[in-house]
Amino acid sequence: MKSAIVFCRLILFIAGASSLIGCATMATPASTLAPNTNPTPSPIPTPLPPPSPTPPPQIQSLVYVEDDTHTDFARILGYPISATGPTSFTLNMGDATHSLSKVSLDSAGNIYVLSSNPKNNEQAILEYSSAWPLTTPVRVLPVGPGTKIPSVSGLTVSPAGEIFVIDGTGLSVFSATATGSADPERHITSSLPLSSVSVDINDNAYVTVYGSDTAIVVYGPTANGNASPIRALGGNLTQLNGGYLGGIATDSTGDLYVACICANVFGVLEFGPSADGNTAPVRTIAGPHTGMYPYFASLGVAVDSDGYLYVNAIKANATPQYSLPAIFKFSPTASGDAAPDSVVTLDDWYDSEGSQIAVH
Repeated sequence: MKSAIVFCRLILFIAGASSLIGCATMATPASTLAPNTNPTPSPIPTPLPPPSPTPPPQIQSLVYVEDDTHTDFARILGYPISATGPTSFTLNMGDATHSLSKVSLDSAGNIYVLSSNPKNNEQAILEYSSAWPLTTPVRVLPVGPGTKIPSVSGLTVSPAGEIFVIDGTGLSVFSATATGSADPERHITSSLPLSSVSVDINDNAYVTVYGSDTAIVVYGPTANGNASPIRALGGNLTQLNGGYLGGIATDSTGDLYVACICANVFGVLEFGPSADGNTAPVRTIAGPHTGMYPYFASLGVAVDSDGYLYVNAIKANATPQYSLPAIFKFSPTASGDAAPDSVVTLDDWYDSEGSQIAVH
């Protein structure tokens, strides 16, 4: 590319004279600087690392017990699983319009309770997420015509999240996703006075029978309608006779634990996963060294994923005896008249007529 300088020739008439100015064009050499056709790119900023994902909710390592201290409502208290001695509860669920009872946990640590409103007698089964803090329930099954539950005298949840309800006419089973006015997926009709229920890893339902020589009946995972129990426990060898059965629980191997206030034992009996008929327990925890007061009380029992047993009972040598419930924790190998690993009493907890206790 060339550039040019132009000189102009002009004729000027000044006072009769003329002057000539010429115009010429002079070429200039081409520029020796070539244009930059590849500009230097701007520096690429170093990308920021992606944000850390939100951690999943943590299962709370709590023991849950029912508290009937208040005269107008029941509540659920929770305390750390590692606690010992006098302890302050870290969770308090329930109030005057939401009386909560019959606590149970599924394998993910989600919490299931029976909610009752003393002011209008409305009841519902509620599921709360294991996430902290507990807020609104994630699932609600109202008690009444919609769910075909006339009443709730016993409640538990299977490891898979199915809800089992002793409803006065037998045992209703709701799927792990049932909510609102859903029909039960199964209903086992029974004329027996069913009391407490627990479900093992194979979905077998163990149900205590009040005031019967057949202390515990077992329904299979597909039982429905007028199905008969697949097994039944009862007889002198079981040591379940002559008294009152409290809570029951099963562990990850299918063993059954029964809290028993019976003729010959005040404590916990363990049975193998296939126990049937007049079968002796494989383990018994009872005696003065356990620290549990040998008197009529609502015993509850739970077992955690490590095999530790938790028993809700009245503390021996307490003053007064009838107003100091405690949770007794026994090691997986404790047997006979064994001392507990720890004994927990909770602040402002003086009445545990409800026998249900739960732990993950």
